[in-house]
Amino acid sequence: AMLSTFKTQVQEWKNVLLRGGDEKQLERYWTSFTRTEQDVAKLGRELLADLQPGKARGLVEQFLQEHQKMGDGYRKGLEAYKIAGYSHTEGDRAVSGMDRAPARLLDEASKQIAEDAQAIAAEARAQGSQAVTVSIVLVLIVCAISVGLMVWLTRSLLRPIAQAVAHTEEIARGNLAVVIEARGRDELADLLRSLETMRIALVEVVMRVRQSSDSVSTASAEIAQGNLDLSARTESQASALEQTAASMEELSSTVRQNADN
Repeated sequence: AMLSTFKTQVQEWKNVLLRGGDEKQLERYWTSFTRTEQDVAKLGRELLADLQPGKARGLVEQFLQEHQKMGDGYRKGLEAYKIAGYSHTEGDRAVSGMDRAPARLLDEASKQIAEDAQAIAAEARAQGSQAVTVSIVLVLIVCAISVGLMVWLTRSLLRPIAQAVAHTEEIARGNLAVVIEARGRDELADLLRSLETMRIALVEVVMRVRQSSDSVSTASAEIAQGNLDLSARTESQASALEQTAASMEELSSTVRQNADN
């Protein structure tokens, strides 16, 4: 924009020289010249605000200085143009070469800005590639961490479930000696604690049944021993009765003999 406006400014000076013989045309083109001159200065200040310290910024600053000198030179050339009777030859000779230094500086600044932009773009591409690499590495790390967490969570969930199933199978087979350990405060830990409570209750029930069985066994043994004692006493009494019967027979025989006698 600065380059285009600068060329317009130079062209407006040529219009001043070619058509300045007419006072209205002179005023018209000189006003346009000063307006484009101000636009160039304004664009230059805006450009400086966007540039970082460096070669390009220095060239733009030099351009603005030379552009201001050029404006002063063109104003002197305008006076010479008027004094020479609006001779465009004299007016052109008065400002000959004044636009070369600003034009050269502006062209160099444009090239330097383009080079800086290419360097920034190359650096941005390099940083972009690096960022992509870092992003891929971070994604892989996050995936690995996620897989690790998933495996850990799966094991954390499945291990208590498998433990609960194993303990339940042991209890179903009648093994009440296994101790169920519950760690944590989640639902699975509550399930294991409930299984342990059930196991303890079953152990107490079995112990009471066992105690009752022992009591029944003891009572049965005592009853059996009493039956044996009763049987022994019955046999003893039967033997005594047999002896008594024999004695009675002997006595009866004796009585018969006595009766005969």
